[in-house]
Amino acid sequence: MFNKEMYNKHILPEEMVKKAFIASNGELAWKREDLFEVINTYNNLDYPVEGLEIWIVKDNGQWDGLIPQKGSNVPGVYTWNASPRKVGENTKDYCLRTRSELFDTLEKFQVEKEVEEKYLPMIRYNLFVDISEK
Repeated sequence: MFNKEMYNKHILPEEMVKKAFIASNGELAWKREDLFEVINTYNNLDYPVEGLEIWIVKDNGQWDGLIPQKGSNVPGVYTWNASPRKVGENTKDYCLRTRSELFDTLEKFQVEKEVEEKYLPMIRYNLFVDISEK
């Protein structure tokens, strides 16, 4: 079971959590301008980022992973999963590798150029970090 209190109080600095959208299940999602600092903070704490979902956060506090695209009736879905941890790969190396993979992916996604303009302020980036291993 996800422990929102543990996640919020013991993993990330309070000011970083305050910048996040907090979903009803406790998951956190940030604006792009805060994302790289969050990823680096996780890595500095030896927590690799292993997955990403991009959401639209609506006025009612609900999020949606189906993101309206410019000039299309078909929504986009943006997700990423890190390649598996290599045999013998230490935590620091795994953090650095997954961070590099994620930064490359974020550069390719360019979601802000693909969504309808009215949704731009609603875009948030949700990261999967396994906090159960420590």
